[in-house]
Amino acid sequence: MARNKIKFTSGVVFIALLIGANVLLLLPQKYTARVNYFFVKITSPIVNLIPRSNPSKNDTVKKSEYDKLLVQYKNLQADLEVIIEKNRILSGIRQKLPKPGPAIVIANVSKITLEGQLNELIISKGSDDGLKKGQYVLSTEPDPETGLAGSVIGTISELSKTMSRVKLVTDANHNIKVEIWRDGSDLGISGIMWGNNKIQANILKLQANIPLIVRKQYDIRVDDSVYAKRKFGFLETPLVVGQIIAIKPDDQDPLLWDITITPVVDIRALTDVAIVIIDMDTTSDEEGE
Repeated sequence: MARNKIKFTSGVVFIALLIGANVLLLLPQKYTARVNYFFVKITSPIVNLIPRSNPSKNDTVKKSEYDKLLVQYKNLQADLEVIIEKNRILSGIRQKLPKPGPAIVIANVSKITLEGQLNELIISKGSDDGLKKGQYVLSTEPDPETGLAGSVIGTISELSKTMSRVKLVTDANHNIKVEIWRDGSDLGISGIMWGNNKIQANILKLQANIPLIVRKQYDIRVDDSVYAKRKFGFLETPLVVGQIIAIKPDDQDPLLWDITITPVVDIRALTDVAIVIIDMDTTSDEEGE
């Protein structure tokens, strides 16, 4: 009588291993520890036959060199974070400059001077970076109304190859053409805004004198916005400058308005600014005068 042969199919092997695994799982730890010790003992001769790779001298560095590399790595990380932050600022400003022509240069503020009628900045970019006199300087702080950065804070007045002086909109010798808007709608009121810095209750304010604004003819209110007008070769899109915080009859001529405006950002807290650089070859032929 022929013996019945047990066929070790893959299914049988799988069931056997599954049963064995469950048995090991249910055994107390003192027994499984012995099994582990036995397994290590019988496999150690095989493991010892496998050659172990030792690190060569080229794979290791001295502690001093490692420290230098670590410092360089951390510096690169810091530079990357600065680049990411500048790209975030640029993206916010570019949403307010829909045309692709203008370039934006970010500069650090080296010095802020707010002494009476003298209001200016010294920034860390100059003619080598494409800057020139008259270019508009923007705040990188977000506009509280729109949440976007890019309010006009002044213009370039002097520059060297690596540094520039920015005359702020609050400086007594600074003026720009502006428009008064309400809720994003042009009121049709244009004029020239002159800086006339005043410190009231420790708040920086500027006074805008717009000639020939007749009280009976123009409805101007507190909280109306003041925008820098488009200027050919310098600014293609009107950008906010400040907000009207007070309006009263002019002391010299009661038929005209006396308007007080404050910037939309805290100028004394500026750490970075953005300069609008327009390539004249790509600028439209329309002047924003």
